Amino acid sequence: MNPVARTSQTERREPQEWVLPTRTERKKVAQNARAPRMAFSSLDHRDQSREWFARMLWRAFPSSSERQLAERAAKVLGCNWRTVINWLRCENDAGVRYVTAVCKMAGVDLQMDTTRSRK
Repeated sequence: MNPVARTSQTERREPQEWVLPTRTERKKVAQNARAPRMAFSSLDHRDQSREWFARMLWRAFPSSSERQLAERAAKVLGCNWRTVINWLRCENDAGVRYVTAVCKMAGVDLQMDTTRSRK
């Protein structure tokens, strides 16, 4: 005999109606949304990671001015120079493809590469 119980044609269940959540249930969901998050999602971490990326940009594209750096980096990274200015001023987060590209150019990948054999 099959261990999985099967319902016959006559035992079909009626579909349950969707019920709107009560006010207290909605309130619980809203409170959970405002619950404290992990440390990596804090504003302090956001600011530190933006500053770190700005330093990586300066290391990868040494320049005498912010505008010159932005123009050079924009050509290499394939984005608008204004986007680079926003990253330098820590106004926006950079996408992971830009972060990895800048880290490679700044030489961070050599320090973090664990697959290289040490001689």
